[in-house]
Amino acid sequence: MMDYEIYFNPFDNRRNQIQKWKKFASVNIQYSEDNILLAKKIRKQNIKIKDSIHIACAIEAECKYYVTTDDNLLNKNIDNIVITDPINFIKRFEV
Repeated sequence: MMDYEIYFNPFDNRRNQIQKWKKFASVNIQYSEDNILLAKKIRKQNIKIKDSIHIACAIEAECKYYVTTDDNLLNKNIDNIVITDPINFIKRFEV
């Protein structure tokens, strides 16, 4: 999904920023029928297609959390992953 966003983003600055984030990925999820089927299932919750693919890939990578500021996503309950915002994510780990 990140490769798609990098390739099709018309703004040089945004494209460069996404490229920088990509190097932090510890897992590269490849296209598969399984993650597309999961994305389609997630999509049924009125989630945009790109977001559903991101979430499906996060689930496949066995991420515990999906951190976002998208209000539409924050209201969703998706199996096998916790959707949270940056502040609540940090609060979970405060000592």
